[in-house]
Amino acid sequence: MVTTKEIEAAPERPEEDSETAIVEPPYSSSGKGAKIFIVACVSAAAFFSPVSSNIYFPALNVLAAELNVSNTLINLTLTSFLVGSVR
Repeated sequence: MVTTKEIEAAPERPEEDSETAIVEPPYSSSGKGAKIFIVACVSAAAFFSPVSSNIYFPALNVLAAELNVSNTLINLTLTSFLVGSVR
């Protein structure tokens, strides 16, 4: 049990002003270079997926003619491409 004398004898903590408060930077296990590399890789992946689909879609009829296969089989490659690009 804490007595009144102990409470009065306890040192008072000064209230922290927003100007004097010490703000520590957020913790991160990655260095600045690793963060830049991760952001660059994610940005490249986000960029190349739509760009590659814009190249692939117009070529479907040409691929079907060159490979002597039906449009159904070429559409199967389109399905596989879309599933792979989403992952």
